[in-house]
Amino acid sequence: MKGKIIEYCRQIEEEENVTILFAIESGSRLWGFSSKDSDYDVRFVFIQPLEKYISIDAKVSEKVISRTFEGKLIDMSGFDIIKFCRLLQKSNPSVIEWLQSDIIYYGEKPKRLMGLVFSEFSPKSLFYHYRSMCQQNYEKYILSGNLVTYKKYLYSMRGLLNAQIVQHTHTIPPIKFGDALDTYPHLLPQHIVRKLKEIINIKKTGEEKNIIPHHQVFDSFIEHFLQEEGNDTPQKLIAPEKINKEVKDIILKG
Repeated sequence: MKGKIIEYCRQIEEEENVTILFAIESGSRLWGFSSKDSDYDVRFVFIQPLEKYISIDAKVSEKVISRTFEGKLIDMSGFDIIKFCRLLQKSNPSVIEWLQSDIIYYGEKPKRLMGLVFSEFSPKSLFYHYRSMCQQNYEKYILSGNLVTYKKYLYSMRGLLNAQIVQHTHTIPPIKFGDALDTYPHLLPQHIVRKLKEIINIKKTGEEKNIIPHHQVFDSFIEHFLQEEGNDTPQKLIAPEKINKEVKDIILKG
């Protein structure tokens, strides 16, 4: 599959007249609990020709490129470097995870930008993102009964545990959910940890959208977590001059 994704990256570069800096896997494949029929969620960052950024008439667009290949088997979506770094400056957890990804299909992640973001991110932004991930999946799919699946429970519980990790350690959570469970087992009751590991194994061998009964032990634990606030996590922005320097260097080298 990597060869096919590389082919699509080159196709996007030619059709859109851009250069892809890097393309990575995101979503359940990256987090370590994909099913046998899971799609590939490919995310990438690109730069446009230099004149797009430095022309006297330049209006830097926060361009987004999306493609779906092979009947949604491969979903590809990418941000221009400007949009990507504006999100990084605000410590947007989704794009931070792009930099964490260890499944790299194309190009190379910018190491200095990674170092800056990983050292100066905002714990509060990460906390509320992961809390929202927990809440949205729980209320929209599980509590409502619209789509009760192992996937939605894992999304909810991953959000919950990652929020707890950020709140208690002020660090970026491990990208693999299994690693987070192994590294921070004290943040969850042991019976919850055991059950999560069990359903990760079940999901890996099952279908993506298999409907399951409610797990009351998860429901109660999630509802209790969502009643807490977690306002003691610090908020900050990465200094504009620091991230601007990295953006300029990346564009000029491109």
